[in-house]
Amino acid sequence: MAPPSSLAAESTLLSVVIVPYAGVASMRHCLDALRAQVDAGALEVIIPIDDQTASWHSLGTHPLHPRIVNVARGSGASARRAQGVHEARGVLVAITEDHCLPDASWCAAIRAAHAAPHAAIGGAVDKQEPDGMIGWALYLSDYGRYMSPVVEGPAAYLTDCNVSYKREALQAIAPIWRDAFHETAVNWALADKGETLWLTPTIRVRQRRSRSLGIAMRERYEHGRIFAGTRVANVSLARRASLAAMTPALPAVICKRAMRHGSRGGRTMAAVAALPAILATGVAWSLGEFVGYVTGRGPGDER
Repeated sequence: MAPPSSLAAESTLLSVVIVPYAGVASMRHCLDALRAQVDAGALEVIIPIDDQTASWHSLGTHPLHPRIVNVARGSGASARRAQGVHEARGVLVAITEDHCLPDASWCAAIRAAHAAPHAAIGGAVDKQEPDGMIGWALYLSDYGRYMSPVVEGPAAYLTDCNVSYKREALQAIAPIWRDAFHETAVNWALADKGETLWLTPTIRVRQRRSRSLGIAMRERYEHGRIFAGTRVANVSLARRASLAAMTPALPAVICKRAMRHGSRGGRTMAAVAALPAILATGVAWSLGEFVGYVTGRGPGDER
């Protein structure tokens, strides 16, 4: 592995993969935030898309000149993410999503953090306000554990919204993510190889995404099923049955955890107001986990 000082150097190419979720307008806002970076250093931006409409390809004219990578139509987010990482040429590979706005020091903070030997480094995901009940419900359920203040140190989980890797470490586990880049599978594979997952407050993004309750519940179902399918890929039928039997308790666990995150981040009232949506999306997640444990796989091409 290259010495730490070279990984932090401004001449080191940093590849940023931005996965589309929220649409062209949100992607432009994300690109604008990257353009406003202070001391970004050598940078390439990759946007993997499965939509060939002109509006998406017009993003290539943005002043950052992002590289638009075509993926098969209908590809899931994990397949788009995998293709983006595959196309990356940097020594460091950062991943985010178009509903997130990186802080002005994001690139510089990633470079500085990777002077340490950690293979994967994640950061804080804070709420871009104002937002409604469903936005808060999804945020507290998905990203509440990454709400500031984030404690610097080893982590069991990192989020695809704000994570970066040493390319060499990713190449060592390439079969894990070649077709579908799932954060849990990738990060657990790195941990199994003795690599360190690290969380730091210095690398920060702000998140906001508008969804209807129905779409939010469908997504939570799919994500729950993906998580379960990844978790039980190589376990016994008895273990799968045991995990499936515990899923009815998950909505209560999710609600309790979201309230704890809200309280820790000083957003107790927002968490209380979002509680009905947190419960509804928590039920959808638990159903997805149940199906994932029973079938032993995620939904469709998201496996």
